[in-house]
Amino acid sequence: MGITEIKNILHAMPCVKYLELDILCEIDLVDGHQWESIAINLIRFDFRFRVVRWSACDIAKTNHLNSFRTPFWLEQKRWFVAHDNCKPLTIFTIPRFMPKDLEWPSNNTIEDCTTDIFKPNNYVEHLNLFPTKQSTQVENNFDLRTLIKDKPRLYSLNICNPLSFNILHDKVVYEQIRTLRFSFEQDQSSSSSSFNPEQICAAFPRLECLNISVESLQALCVFIDRLKYLSDAYFRFNFSIKKLCCWRRQRMTRQWFIRHSRRLSHDRYFTSAITDHSVRLWMSDKKESSSSSIFKRIIKWSNK
Repeated sequence: MGITEIKNILHAMPCVKYLELDILCEIDLVDGHQWESIAINLIRFDFRFRVVRWSACDIAKTNHLNSFRTPFWLEQKRWFVAHDNCKPLTIFTIPRFMPKDLEWPSNNTIEDCTTDIFKPNNYVEHLNLFPTKQSTQVENNFDLRTLIKDKPRLYSLNICNPLSFNILHDKVVYEQIRTLRFSFEQDQSSSSSSFNPEQICAAFPRLECLNISVESLQALCVFIDRLKYLSDAYFRFNFSIKKLCCWRRQRMTRQWFIRHSRRLSHDRYFTSAITDHSVRLWMSDKKESSSSSIFKRIIKWSNK
């Protein structure tokens, strides 16, 4: 998309006050000076320009970003711009297009920004924990509490690091985490590489979504019964310990959950998808159950 096309669109809609552009473009579109006359009457202007052809040096990148450091951008409008080192090169307004996903070890790709007011960690919502290149137990030790403490909006964790089993040893409670995913199969040959279901439930008591491999059907029931806010759960079965023949003997059905889970025996408003290798459950959480109970009492009172 070129500047001429954008001008024509805005000319046809003279009353536009709020504009957002998320487009592929040529580098000549990334010029704050030419945008000043176009955006002068806008109340809000957000953009993410992904440059399709870019072979310039770092100095050229800085010069393009400097065009958004004029008094018009920084003082009059207070619109702030950043660029990253991803491919394609992306130049965007913040906080609207501030990256919300982060990897550890860090992959913070924001190279420069027209202001230091906004801190990238303040906008992180999802954290991926990957193994380091060394992939040894010592090198992959990290303090989860330290990683989380400066990220007030973080609610989702994806643990892709099979050597990170000691992150819960300090019994810290991570109440801000609502979604937890373990993107690897546990190695049952090592006693040190296994999470205790009770330990996970104690560390993440506010979980609403969980994706994990389990060693036994008992562990599955622990998660369902202990995590009272859990509403979306996906359990993968680790057949290195739980043999397929044992799994089939169980004949797991909806009635099996009602018989073996304390929570589901009382609240049967759940849906299940069961295969030979996994179970997916959609359940009502405590809030929904409470709301439903209140609604029923209101209806009953109205009928009286």
